[in-house]
Amino acid sequence: MNSSKSFRNLINFGYYFMIVIWMIILGLLIFSIFLDSNRIMAFFNSSTEISIKSKSALISVISYTLISGAFWLYILRLFRNLLDSLLDEPLFDQFQSTSFKLIGRQIILLTNIDLLALFIFRLIFEKRLELEFDMIEYWLVIALGLFMVFLSKVFNEAKILKEENELTV
Repeated sequence: MNSSKSFRNLINFGYYFMIVIWMIILGLLIFSIFLDSNRIMAFFNSSTEISIKSKSALISVISYTLISGAFWLYILRLFRNLLDSLLDEPLFDQFQSTSFKLIGRQIILLTNIDLLALFIFRLIFEKRLELEFDMIEYWLVIALGLFMVFLSKVFNEAKILKEENELTV
């Protein structure tokens, strides 16, 4: 039980850390819209692989990052709720099965959208078409999403077997 509490604390730390990062990015967006976008463009151009040359491009990249980050926060929140359910409630209920399926599908969808957005941003800002074959992170995240969908099927079958077992005397 101690390791499950440690895992829950780790997930909570990651969730709150992502909220802080999201708030910092929101601050960058507000700063770039209302105050000085040149300093933020200089920072982005030195640290990212996408060259940003205009204020509207900077705002679009930061806005997309905020939207994507909000969806990843939502997925992490769903995972926190699922973890609480797994630790505090009986196993193999409908909420757990549905949560695994929802989390898995959203991970797969958001990973593909992020990859497509990176492709489009490179195409627009760099004016070049680049295909990368070193996408180990992409395939690992897709595998994680597929594993979550698989777990939802396992939990659904276990729920059915549990209900049948409870009905037999």
